[in-house]
Amino acid sequence: MNTLLKDLFNYNDEANKRFIKSIEEEEVIHPDIVRLMSHIFNAHEVWVARIEGHSPTFGVWQLHSIHDFARINEHNYTNTQRILSQEGVLEQVIRYENSKGEVFENLARDILMHVINHSTYHRAQVASMLKKEGIMPPNSDYIFYKREQE
Repeated sequence: MNTLLKDLFNYNDEANKRFIKSIEEEEVIHPDIVRLMSHIFNAHEVWVARIEGHSPTFGVWQLHSIHDFARINEHNYTNTQRILSQEGVLEQVIRYENSKGEVFENLARDILMHVINHSTYHRAQVASMLKKEGIMPPNSDYIFYKREQE
């Protein structure tokens, strides 16, 4: 499971970088694209903070400058890799409160899988928005990523 998650977070990082590059190359980007990309990075950071047992730095819907996307993405990637390098962390039960104050418990591995799925879901939304703006979104299919790694 650890090897799979490391691979998926490598893919997630690469997909985020492709979207960041595509967005940075445009002069004007629709605010909803910035909002969703910010949300992707914020949610990732929130879940990492929950696993590590500290308060998140960002609010889930906090907006960021496009110029901060790469730095935040790198920070999330580095912190996630640190978690994945810890022995036994994937089997730990993580107790946390959601934004409504409700308490839940999940395995760290399930939380990390959620981060991957959540990011992919919202990148697909961003891709649709980019198309509506006349911008060709980057290819972020996992299978294409894997082919490039061979």
